[in-house]
Amino acid sequence: MRPPAKPERPFRLRLSVPVEATAVAQTQLTAALAATGLDAWFDLASPTSGPWALWWDDTAIWVGSGADPAAWQEALLEGWWGSGGGCC
Repeated sequence: MRPPAKPERPFRLRLSVPVEATAVAQTQLTAALAATGLDAWFDLASPTSGPWALWWDDTAIWVGSGADPAAWQEALLEGWWGSGGGCC
């Protein structure tokens, strides 16, 4: 089931990644988000430098040791459906 059209104020999604991985990771996150069908509900923020983490607004929904698009998809879907259509 695909969510309705983009809301007035979309959620913010941001990766925290080591600097050298920024470009590749952002591309992977864009693809992972599109695969969930939730892409209309999120604005992608520019990645920030730091340890690997995926942030939904101000909540870390995934922390890891490297890029893991499958885990990002799982975290997004779990956060979405587990909360009734909002984060965590």
